[in-house]
Amino acid sequence: MGGREPGVRGTGTKSQQLPELKEGDVIGDLNISLTEGKTKPPAPFNEGTLLSAMENPVAYMESGDKALAKTLGETGGLALWLPERTS
Repeated sequence: MGGREPGVRGTGTKSQQLPELKEGDVIGDLNISLTEGKTKPPAPFNEGTLLSAMENPVAYMESGDKALAKTLGETGGLALWLPERTS
């Protein structure tokens, strides 16, 4: 089973030792509960958080591109650029 010890599930700190069972074993004093729920998406940006994210986009980068992070840090983040209107 992927290098795990028999009877041990998971790899995190919430792992627990499970008893060895075989077909036909009767389990007593078993307390089981089912919890249902939904995850919440992250809150949408408001004007203040969007401006903050534009000033520090490195905090939202997932790529880990150090050259890009350095460039963004040196330039002060993303600038809002609007072309000049010509009439």
